[in-house]
Amino acid sequence: MDDIEILLTNDDGIDAPGLRKLHDALSNVGNVTVVAPADDSSGVGRALSFGRRNSVGGGSEINVDWDEFSYEVPYKEHEIGYSVEGTPCECVIVGLRAFDRAGPDLVVSGSNPGPNVGVSTFHRSGTVSAVIEAAYLGVSGIAVSSDGAEHDDAARFAARLVEHTTRTDVFDTADYLNVVVPSGATDYEVTRPVSDYDMDAEFNGGSFKVHYPKLKRVALKEGDMPDGTDENALNEGRASVTPLLLPHTPCEVEALKGLYI
Repeated sequence: MDDIEILLTNDDGIDAPGLRKLHDALSNVGNVTVVAPADDSSGVGRALSFGRRNSVGGGSEINVDWDEFSYEVPYKEHEIGYSVEGTPCECVIVGLRAFDRAGPDLVVSGSNPGPNVGVSTFHRSGTVSAVIEAAYLGVSGIAVSSDGAEHDDAARFAARLVEHTTRTDVFDTADYLNVVVPSGATDYEVTRPVSDYDMDAEFNGGSFKVHYPKLKRVALKEGDMPDGTDENALNEGRASVTPLLLPHTPCEVEALKGLYI
């Protein structure tokens, strides 16, 4: 096939080591265009700068044209692409729509310096949300994360996975893949995401203190997770590849019928 056209982004900022590692690895398998946030935008999920006072990940004031429902997203050219004062999803929208050329075959996001595992993480993570945005816009994607600051193994495996998915029918079934590669992993597993979730909060003098117990458990690789899940693979040192479809499935609820306005 012709050279693979890859759009690369992340949520940690264009100068993050994980993005550079991924850029270098992917450049060996295709043509890479980088459109990434200027600064760290971790945890913003599918947020847009629209409606905010200042751009997410930047310092520019947001001026909205309310007649057109449009707004400016400042950027600077960077040695490996475009540094955007916006969210990961805005970077994807720009990368897929703003350029006068054929669109990319695939969007890759990462590599994140922390494992994105579990369904409760996907819409919170800017890394995963970027490929969810791409899937809504009709382009498949791969979200990549490691279990720390070392990204070599994640980048190598991601490049191999990009080659594989673009010459097979993986994306005839899946909309996007979430990939977690622990350092030193020598095997991988096709997984499903863990589904548990918990948050807590308390008064802390003049503020509220918010606790994220699941994130702490994942970071410390604590607890026995069910076989076949992404978190179990992480805890046992295997890479996980989780195929996913776009969410929000409608359902019938009989008790909602008969209402009137």
